[in-house]
Amino acid sequence: MACACVSPVPSCHPRAGATLTGATRAGATPTGATPRAAGIPVANVFLKRPLELGRPNTLVCMVGNIFPPAVTIGWQRDGVPVTDGVTDTTYTPIEDLGFMRFSYLEVTPRAGDVYSCIVTRERDNTSVLAYWGEWGVAFWGWGAHLWGHL
Repeated sequence: MACACVSPVPSCHPRAGATLTGATRAGATPTGATPRAAGIPVANVFLKRPLELGRPNTLVCMVGNIFPPAVTIGWQRDGVPVTDGVTDTTYTPIEDLGFMRFSYLEVTPRAGDVYSCIVTRERDNTSVLAYWGEWGVAFWGWGAHLWGHL
């Protein structure tokens, strides 16, 4: 059965399930061109487990829309850099030809704490900030902000 696909998608490729050839691996697009860097990284911060003030937990900073895979992830608590209890993952490729990365921070949340996950693109020194903490009397949540230049 013939198909009119441009790329070797397994369900459409004449040899479905076959390994990719060297020519196919040359590039992720039909022309073999490398995707151009585009977009701004997107960061979200959330707790690994439900919030209990004064009990140990883990903050997760999930960063997507990364290309090329060259960002640094840092943490702050109330505006002060934090390095203890931080674990970063490697880059994970995703379907849109970009990458995703996670950073974890071991915390013991207390009333009034505000944590920031700071994602910096090395190529243009632009940072994206995502916040998690207490705003007001009873609201714990997150927000995001772009800081730098484009």
